[in-house]
Amino acid sequence: LNQLKSVDNLAVMVAEIDGYCNPQETLLNRLLDLPNELDWKRPLLAWHLYTGKLYPTLPDSAMFQSSSSHDELLQTTTCREINSSNTIDIDDYKGIKTATPSFRVTCHRVGKHQFTSMDCAAKFGGAINDLLHWRVDLTNPDINVILNIIENSISVSVALTRVSLHKRNIIQFGPTSLRSTIAYNMLRLADIQNGDIICDPMAGGGSISIEGAVNWKNSFHICGDNFPAAGLRAVANRDYAGHQNNIRALSMDAATWDVCCLPLRHNSIDVVVSDMPFGKRIGNKHKNWKLYDNALLEMARICRESTGRAVLLTQDNKVMTKILQQYQHFWKKRHCYWINIGGLTAAVYVLLRTEAKIH
Repeated sequence: LNQLKSVDNLAVMVAEIDGYCNPQETLLNRLLDLPNELDWKRPLLAWHLYTGKLYPTLPDSAMFQSSSSHDELLQTTTCREINSSNTIDIDDYKGIKTATPSFRVTCHRVGKHQFTSMDCAAKFGGAINDLLHWRVDLTNPDINVILNIIENSISVSVALTRVSLHKRNIIQFGPTSLRSTIAYNMLRLADIQNGDIICDPMAGGGSISIEGAVNWKNSFHICGDNFPAAGLRAVANRDYAGHQNNIRALSMDAATWDVCCLPLRHNSIDVVVSDMPFGKRIGNKHKNWKLYDNALLEMARICRESTGRAVLLTQDNKVMTKILQQYQHFWKKRHCYWINIGGLTAAVYVLLRTEAKIH
């Protein structure tokens, strides 16, 4: 599971209930009863197998009440193999040791509600403490119980990872560093082929090019930014990623340049993949009009006619839409995917280069 490239965090689902938040006025009181209504055994077994820690104690102090329930639990748990060298033997769990873990509840909400995330976490965490008698630890818990509230639905899960997997290839982060997981998904959309040259002309710390060089070894990746410190971060991250993945030399290079005047030949790039400035932390919406105009035209110049592709991430959908209309003879929009980045609604545009020439 740790090898999945497009996943930030891993968790095992305890329960998912549609419409649980209605009516909202009584939700906090109903959260006090929710832990007692859930089946914790299967998720906690998966957590135990994944982390290698002792199985958490349950209210009756006995994990398996009978051999039949024990066998049924193991047969319905899809944890037959944790890694390539260790397999699961049912007999290993007949005399399993237990321990009282520490825990915390993390609540995430999407939508408008009459309660806060902290209120929900406090109520639900207090109910778990009363039922399971686990110790509360808000800073370094053994178990992180995730409470997700999306509009009127609710889900409860147990986190398997302590640190987000998106940090796997990055050691130096900038103010707008892109998550490695998002970069990987953008590269997947680009349909990279062996021998392709992929360019990120607004690279920052080089997240996209590094993820591409690690996972598409038969292609070459070049990135650049107009901020000199960004290039140094990209080189440091490249070296770190190579060490982490046991790759002596990544097929990637970094440069300092201006996206509006790239030092690259016409029709020399197969794919452009880039995180465009949102106009929030760096720059502003007004400057994006000129920047996007010049950048899209320059990308069209360096991208191969007829076969070139571009995958661009932006939160400034208004500017992007207008500029694409202006350059529709150079770029054809194939798809537009909406994603959530830090609470901001952003879009990933998948573009195809037309046959039109730039003189």
